[in-house]
Amino acid sequence: MIAIDNAVTIWLSTIFIVVVGLCGGSARGFLSKIVPPAEQGQVFAFVAMGQCLTALLASVIFNNIYPETLR
Repeated sequence: MIAIDNAVTIWLSTIFIVVVGLCGGSARGFLSKIVPPAEQGQVFAFVAMGQCLTALLASVIFNNIYPETLR
């Protein structure tokens, strides 16, 4: 956000961040309706683990792609 000098771009990026944040909650709400109550903790833990691993994998991928764009 510090590198962006256009205020409109900053405000538009926050809209996308909010939408991304809603995906996790809506997925858990959907899963809570289709999974028996006794298994909801396991499903939520699996979803949280997937979200964390996705964030870690994305940082590895994008940190390797970025130097290639500078060439």
